[in-house]
Amino acid sequence: MASSNTEKAEGYDDIMTVEMVADYLHVSVSKIYELAQKREIPCNKATGKWLFPKQLILEWQINESIKYGSEEGK
Repeated sequence: MASSNTEKAEGYDDIMTVEMVADYLHVSVSKIYELAQKREIPCNKATGKWLFPKQLILEWQINESIKYGSEEGK
């Protein structure tokens, strides 16, 4: 069973760029670079570009919201 280019391309929907993450989180691109460099957000660097697994970004956002909510109660 051969894999087609379409199947390969579909997998890329699971990866977000700096610009995509910034747009999704409604923050600046420079803030995403800052978080990535400090490893405070799930990311990998490949061929000089930061890449963000979409599922991990969604989970990270939920976890950060929970942490923020619990800190406000203090």
